[in-house]
Amino acid sequence: TSQSGFNGINMWGVHTQPSDGNVVITGCYSCGNTWRTKNGGQTWYQIPIPSSNYQISIIDSMNQFSAQGAGFYKLQSQWFIPVELTSFTASVVNNNAELLWSTATELNNLGFDVERSFDNDNFEIIAFVPGFGTTTEPKNYSFTVENITPGIQYYRIKQVDFDGTETIYNSIEVDGPVPSEFALHQNHPNPFNPSTLISFSLPVDSDVKIKLYNMLGQTVAEIINKDFQAGTHELEFNADNLSSGAYIYYIEAEGINGKNFASTKKMILLK
Repeated sequence: TSQSGFNGINMWGVHTQPSDGNVVITGCYSCGNTWRTKNGGQTWYQIPIPSSNYQISIIDSMNQFSAQGAGFYKLQSQWFIPVELTSFTASVVNNNAELLWSTATELNNLGFDVERSFDNDNFEIIAFVPGFGTTTEPKNYSFTVENITPGIQYYRIKQVDFDGTETIYNSIEVDGPVPSEFALHQNHPNPFNPSTLISFSLPVDSDVKIKLYNMLGQTVAEIINKDFQAGTHELEFNADNLSSGAYIYYIEAEGINGKNFASTKKMILLK
């Protein structure tokens, strides 16, 4: 076990919101104050409830009750309202991903980072949507990701408070439109050192081989040799063991429909 920010202080009760175990209220005898956290004890904030309220019950974000010798109270202050996400959906419309989400209430909501991943593990921020600060009214949000790449991709939103506290919500899967033809795309960055990304598009499931050649036509690396599903795919290539110079990468793809595809592109390694 470990203590969380109140070493050497006489504390009373720990009260947790049933729907969110990261929201906790506690109080201290010696300091006469009550404290709350929204992130499981990483950060604590003093709240306007005296510690003489020796019992607090959290029903939900809008209903909290306290009791002491002098009486029984329903808490009215809005400091406790979390950002309650009620929905998050995505749909593909005209090659765009339409993201929609709604909140029931918000407290100190700076806004939302919109994030994308192609493996549901490594996410990158692609946009920021401002929030409404503090409100008890339902709010609706939307963001359009234009010209999404074909194939499976994942989107999620990360809510950010004014104090920097972040809440990450579950991702949702979007299946981008399947490309109509084979294609080998230019690597990026280019020039590069030491890693670059190579992408290619497949209209059908295909057996794919990509090799790298020097300017003498000699094979210096086999980048990939495996089956891929229809869609657009991106691979990272690391050239740590190669010297600076120009190289040619060559793709051969054999589709399950019997169609074959071959193409080349030039990349430049600068060390």
